[in-house]
Amino acid sequence: MRGRFSRRQVISAGMYAYGVVTEAGAVCTWGRELPSCGPALLGQGPSAHATAVPQEVALPTGVRAVEVSCGEAHTLILDATGCVFSFGLANYAGDGGNGVLGHGDHDDRPTPALVRALADAPVRVVQVSAGGHH
Repeated sequence: MRGRFSRRQVISAGMYAYGVVTEAGAVCTWGRELPSCGPALLGQGPSAHATAVPQEVALPTGVRAVEVSCGEAHTLILDATGCVFSFGLANYAGDGGNGVLGHGDHDDRPTPALVRALADAPVRVVQVSAGGHH
């Protein structure tokens, strides 16, 4: 695990998963997997399983996280440059129209993926917040 936990940690609790940012900018998640959700909730890849111990999420090379926010079935990560990454379920509610991950499609993401629309925007993101289904 890159970095240690400091006194000033960024911690987020979602419905089924938890996330923390280490001093070194790594993100670790832990929680349970649901039969209907598969491994996408923890962002640790398509073969991840529920874990009660924090496991590091593989971020793209050079990404240093500053914030994490866990929603009901998805997670958002903000890096030091203002880029937003998301992973989890895009259609958790089952209505086919959520697209909660911000990629313009309805595909689940088992690992963090850059939200391109925000990266290309003329503004800099300074905070993220993941809700229940949004």
